[in-house]
Amino acid sequence: MAEASQSLRGPSFLSLPLRARYGFSPYSRGTLAFPCLLRRSTKCDGAWLFPQFMPISRSHSELSMTPQHILVLRSGAVGDFILTTPVLATLRQAYPNAFLTVAGHPARTILAEHLVDERLDIDNAGWAPYFSESGPTDQALSISRYDLIINYLPDKDGTLTRNLSNACRGQVISHSPHPPEDGSRHIIDHLLQGLAPLDLPLKREPNVAVSDAKRDAPFAILHPGSGSLSKNWPLDRYIDLGSRLSNQGPIAWSLGPAEDAICEQIERLEHDHTILSGMTLTDLGATIASAPVYVGNDTGITHLAAATGTPTVALFGPTDNRIWGPVGSIVRTLTGDAETPTEDRLNQISVDEVLNTVNQLISK
Repeated sequence: MAEASQSLRGPSFLSLPLRARYGFSPYSRGTLAFPCLLRRSTKCDGAWLFPQFMPISRSHSELSMTPQHILVLRSGAVGDFILTTPVLATLRQAYPNAFLTVAGHPARTILAEHLVDERLDIDNAGWAPYFSESGPTDQALSISRYDLIINYLPDKDGTLTRNLSNACRGQVISHSPHPPEDGSRHIIDHLLQGLAPLDLPLKREPNVAVSDAKRDAPFAILHPGSGSLSKNWPLDRYIDLGSRLSNQGPIAWSLGPAEDAICEQIERLEHDHTILSGMTLTDLGATIASAPVYVGNDTGITHLAAATGTPTVALFGPTDNRIWGPVGSIVRTLTGDAETPTEDRLNQISVDEVLNTVNQLISK
């Protein structure tokens, strides 16, 4: 079988780990643990499984109490990956000598280069056979060395989990990437619940690496775009906010690759400003970390800002911030009235409200 890897731990980063401990029952709903064992053991007991699932019996040797090679599978957008870094930080803390691999999108997994030993591209064609009912072929990436796999890829019918379990030499835990929609659990807590069978002390805060790039620090960074127009606070209000904040210092506008229309309007502004675009996430994170304050929509870059410890104002509309709100040491999330239709909530946020929140954060 083919095997591919990308990068090792990067030497240049700013890591911002914080600690917290939460407890979850090993029987937490949504987790399927499939020990690849014939003999039952304390750490790989069928009792970890839901009653309706049976352990996959295999003739491999018993899984060690301490895994030596761990693989975490996680797709999704920038914010999805950042909100998964507590899982990686928890595993790194619990198993400091294990070889930890994450499979995801390379441009995003670079944010965890300080936590993992290896990064695999989740879009590599070698993963495709694991989604087939017929199982892996010779073209599949080899996962035989892993004695613990944590899978956050969707797997409604269990095909992926079965194939991973048949190809590895240890335990596979598959946990849905989708949290409850009732707002009862933040996405971070939901993802950490997937580690319940391991009974580990958990680290809840996002933990990202940023580069050591030196840049002129702006006074404020504004991110007016997102992955959906419905998540965007009106651009004219961002422009008004930027103009008023420019009295305190230079403004930097963070823009994504698909935001040319916004870029054209920003370029016409008269106040002192710069445009941040085409940067790696670790370089952008370094720039955000140097700024006194950040304001942005419901987007991955807002999660990045919060994770770096930069005072962050997040503007939420149609998305439930109880589930998807950014987590960090200094974060304020603004949204409209809960009784207001979700599509109108962003319009309820005034420039004065955002400006007052910014001034409160920078005065602390």
